[in-house]
Amino acid sequence: MKKILKDAFEIIAKNWKAYLVINILFYGLVIVGMIVISSNPKLHKEIIFNTKNYLINGTGLLPFVTKYYLENNIPIAIAVTFSVNLILATFIQITLPSLIIPFLGLLLNCYRAFLWGHLFGFDMPVTIYGVLLLEGQGYILAAFAIYLYGMYMIRPLYYGFQKRREAFIYGTKVIGKLYLLVTLVLLIAAVYEVSLVTSFTRFPIHNYPKEKINLSGAEVKLWSSGCSVYYDSVSVAINDAKVIGSLLEDIGYLKKGDYDVVKISKTDSVIFVKLYLEEKYWNDKDILKKFDGVKQNYSKMFTERQIRIIAFYKNESGFKKEKVL
Repeated sequence: MKKILKDAFEIIAKNWKAYLVINILFYGLVIVGMIVISSNPKLHKEIIFNTKNYLINGTGLLPFVTKYYLENNIPIAIAVTFSVNLILATFIQITLPSLIIPFLGLLLNCYRAFLWGHLFGFDMPVTIYGVLLLEGQGYILAAFAIYLYGMYMIRPLYYGFQKRREAFIYGTKVIGKLYLLVTLVLLIAAVYEVSLVTSFTRFPIHNYPKEKINLSGAEVKLWSSGCSVYYDSVSVAINDAKVIGSLLEDIGYLKKGDYDVVKISKTDSVIFVKLYLEEKYWNDKDILKKFDGVKQNYSKMFTERQIRIIAFYKNESGFKKEKVL
């Protein structure tokens, strides 16, 4: 393995200009995609909501992977994320097409970069971009490998091959050596991605009092968790309730099975989010940080509004207590 890794790094060093150009092309297209989508924030929100809805409620391979994230099954989530990224997203979508038609996978990878820019945008948490950098680097290495293979095939004499068969054999060996790096990078990316996403969704389980809380108001059901959020339909639009509910899902506050825990109202330009949270968590720095993230993300979308989050707790004796978080 050490020799293969050494050979892989030597291949990169020998062809560093091509490797650099592919990096600039990939990440540059991601940025272009971000710039394009930033001019239409409404469309960006729709893309995020539709993607999230598909991953949570859709059918197919990606929703299958998402299931393990939602279950916080970290070992399986890492395994399936790594397998999908290596086999489907890299070998089948980048390498295999290029073995048939040189450079085809490179074009497909460029298209993926542009779509990533549309999905990520400029308003994601900074840590999310680590996924883009790590996973993207795996795809870049795979694209670099098929670029070299394609050059060997179309210009065999230039690279010292007498026949294309020799170029094909050497080119596939180069792909194999670089794939060791691809595998290592995608494995690290999978561990990082799963750890990051599950840290966003981890939240204390709500221990409800025996007596049901019974919040009142209009009700909207959310996609991911299936939970209902209550809101004052006179002062609050249903889309606002959906957005706030989705943000609470993203931090893991709302999980499948939660009930009567959120009521949203509005006074002037201030949105009040009243939610159930045990008193012992009111000063928890990690939890407060998550709620701060909700407030910041909402304020970015609706700059003219303010948002206040109020925690309430009800013990077994019926005693109620509230605090602005």
